[in-house]
Parts: sequence; C-alpha cells; structure tokens
Amino acid sequence: MFNLLERRNKSLKRINESLRKENEALKQELSLYDLDKLNEQLELSNNMYEEYKKLIDELRDMKMKYKKMIYEVKCMKMF
Repeated sequence: MFNLLERRNKSLKRINESLRKENEALKQELSLYDLDKLNEQLELSNNMYEEYKKLIDELRDMKMKYKKMIYEVKCMKMF
C-alpha cells in the first residue's frame, strides 16, 4: 500500500512539473501578444510606411527631373 502511494505521489509530481513547464512556456508565448507591445509595433510600422511613401515620392520627383534633363540634353544636341 505504501509503495502504491509513493508511486502515485511521484507520478503526480512529474505531472505537476510538466504542467508547470507548460504553463511557463504559455506565459512566455502570451507575453509576445501583449497589447501595448502590439500597439507599439503597429505604430512603428505605420511610421515606417509613411517614411517609405515619402521616399517613393522623392524618387518619383528625381526621376521626373532626370527625364527632363535628358530631354534638354537631347534637344541641345539637335542644334
């Protein structure tokens, strides 16, 4: 009877330890989904996207100027 209880206690300890480890892993995973962190990442993404749009506009402007300069050079060569 004593051995049976001892085995049962050992088994329950193993189960508890396993559950404790799983709980810790889930807590760590849940911390990745912290609302404040997600909002911070979203704001950072939005800021980066705005910067990207500004750079695209700047690039378009530069391309237009470059095309205009090429056209002017071509016109100068004709004369």
